[in-house]
Amino acid sequence: MINNPLVEFQRRRKEEEKALLKIFTNRIKESFLREIHRKMYEMHPDFLTKFDLRFDYVQNATGNDDWQFDYEVYRNIVGIHRFNTIGKTVQERVAMEKSDAYKKELVDAVYEHILLRSYTSLYFRRRQFVSGDEFIYFPVPYKLFAICIRGLQILNEYKDPYREFYVNIFNKSLAALALIEDNLLDSAYPICRGVIELYIKLLMLVDFPEALKMHDQLVHLEYLKTANNGEMPTEFEELFKNRKNKSQTSQIDYLHYGWVDKVKHYHEIERNKPYTFNSLFDFLKELAPDEDAKGYFEFIPILYNRCHAFTHGNIGNSGYPLLHYMELTMILYMVLNHTFRMLCTDSKNDHLINGIDIIESIAKDGEKMIHQYNRRDDEMFETFYKPKG
Repeated sequence: MINNPLVEFQRRRKEEEKALLKIFTNRIKESFLREIHRKMYEMHPDFLTKFDLRFDYVQNATGNDDWQFDYEVYRNIVGIHRFNTIGKTVQERVAMEKSDAYKKELVDAVYEHILLRSYTSLYFRRRQFVSGDEFIYFPVPYKLFAICIRGLQILNEYKDPYREFYVNIFNKSLAALALIEDNLLDSAYPICRGVIELYIKLLMLVDFPEALKMHDQLVHLEYLKTANNGEMPTEFEELFKNRKNKSQTSQIDYLHYGWVDKVKHYHEIERNKPYTFNSLFDFLKELAPDEDAKGYFEFIPILYNRCHAFTHGNIGNSGYPLLHYMELTMILYMVLNHTFRMLCTDSKNDHLINGIDIIESIAKDGEKMIHQYNRRDDEMFETFYKPKG
């Protein structure tokens, strides 16, 4: 006897939903996830237009199709809700899940993520290397990914004298976000350290463009050194002999930071080890126009130093992946937020990505993330990892 096709379709849909919900076991209450998923269809039915649901042989054959849109909606719901409940007690989380106002806020946030998907989840993996929380669907890293893709898109059309810095910052940030996506968190720290170094150099050279020519010259000489079995080019020897601070004798330090000789008043302020990265931090802090700016240049070195142990392989992942997510995302947020605004100003572009002011949107999530980070303790982490049911 042939089953009723409608009944069979409904049965399969229920089985599919049950299978999908199991993926997120212990991360979110199942009934709540199902309710928010249903509300997406009720409040923002046009979200389906953001997926390419045409029949395409290549997409179907390669698996790169958008037909699994429900799975992506679930991933966004879980990621955003997990982010919103960081630092909340069990009682506070339950109260949020009962609140109609919060449900609407969550559905709207998921919809915003879907609007950004051509700059974000279109590039994400379907499976993680190391299973666990999908931090890439938390609002801040999700929107940082969009900023990187949009930034590189702008740079394809805009020729900037600092183009290589911008490209490298966005590319390395994407590499770090990809590692965060796969829960290879300890491996992302060295890359984030490199992102900070590029960012600080960019700030210095934007403020003191007269040093850019010498910076580029030293970069070229380092390429020649590498190609010549590590032997310093003759041109470098002449530069090094005429360096401003003769007490510093490291050729490698000068090769990397000798361009500061062209920065006005730099050596008057930085007399001790001027050809080092930490001296760039000190110099920018000295020039900071107010206490907020000074605090900014005090906090970044703390995160920068946090990367050292991971860079040298001394420590690996801790028992709390959430802590690593926070530190890594803080670094990328502080760098990319400012870098993207600088690029948009220089290139005369607005901050819109698919109609969303990404800087305004990420600022709200960034403030929440900073608040969460400042309140971190063992109890917060233990509560976050308690099974949800």
